[in-house]
Amino acid sequence: MRSRPALVLLLVLAGSVATRGASAQEPTHVRASIVPQTAQLGERVTYRGMVVLNGGAGPATIRWRRPDDSETLVWGALTPRYVQGRGKPRVGNAARSPAPAASAYDTAYVELPLQVFDTGLVTIPGLPFEVQSGSEWISHRLPVVRLPIVPVLTAADSNADLRPLRGPLGAPWWERVPWLIVFGVMLVLVAAWLVWKRMRRRREAPVPVQAPVAIREDPATEALRELAALRRLQLPAAGRFADHAFALTRILRRYLERTRPTPRPGDTTPELVTHLASAGLDDADVRRIETLLRFWDRLKFARGAAAIEEAQEAERAVEGLVRASQTPTRTEAA
Repeated sequence: MRSRPALVLLLVLAGSVATRGASAQEPTHVRASIVPQTAQLGERVTYRGMVVLNGGAGPATIRWRRPDDSETLVWGALTPRYVQGRGKPRVGNAARSPAPAASAYDTAYVELPLQVFDTGLVTIPGLPFEVQSGSEWISHRLPVVRLPIVPVLTAADSNADLRPLRGPLGAPWWERVPWLIVFGVMLVLVAAWLVWKRMRRRREAPVPVQAPVAIREDPATEALRELAALRRLQLPAAGRFADHAFALTRILRRYLERTRPTPRPGDTTPELVTHLASAGLDDADVRRIETLLRFWDRLKFARGAAAIEEAQEAERAVEGLVRASQTPTRTEAA
């Protein structure tokens, strides 16, 4: 009975020692490799590392260190991975015994790309890492890896595109043609053609062509014809009173300019009325013409309102002025 307290004390001390040992992980196995095992100069390869830890305390117990780049080695981004192991199931009498402090092995993996810019058998230093031991971090390294690097172009490849020696090549045809003689002959031919063409023109006497006699319509007939064409457009019925006023103004002005020598193209309404009065036109006709011109100016420039009856009345007024002074005369112009 006295030995039981001593046995319990020994078991408690053993458990505390096991717990302290479990907090300190140590790498039991390390390995490093490169895929592919042979590469060309500057080719991208993958560096892989593995560390097996005893204890299974969790991913926070290892830290990887990315090596610095150099002129020969250029490292990429580091990709770590941690796999936590599980202990074997205990059955039978082993199930009743206390669990060991480190019943599983955790494995840490790492990958990172690498480019080597040197030929031959290049030594790749082991990747540094740290393992936590209690409150401290202990530094370690993966084993060294040697990677054969071959050049991109071998000696055979560099000579493969070389062609055999040849004799001197002849000048191309455009360098063998006497261009000065060719241009001289061409100039002589062009000069002869120009002389022949000029002499031929002199031999061919120009045939005088009689200008056709242009027969102009009587001003009144032309005005009545344009007025009939304007009526067929039916502009007032479409609400286009301004366009209708422009057309009537043009017809009346052209008629007055051809029948009365005093009006001039471009006269304003007051100027045209003054010139017509000085030309001896009847006062009643002058007043009618002034009334029509001012009515049309209001429609054209002031965009005033009008009725269809007013537009038709203006057409009849123009027709009455033309027919009152209509003279059937025909003028011939050369």
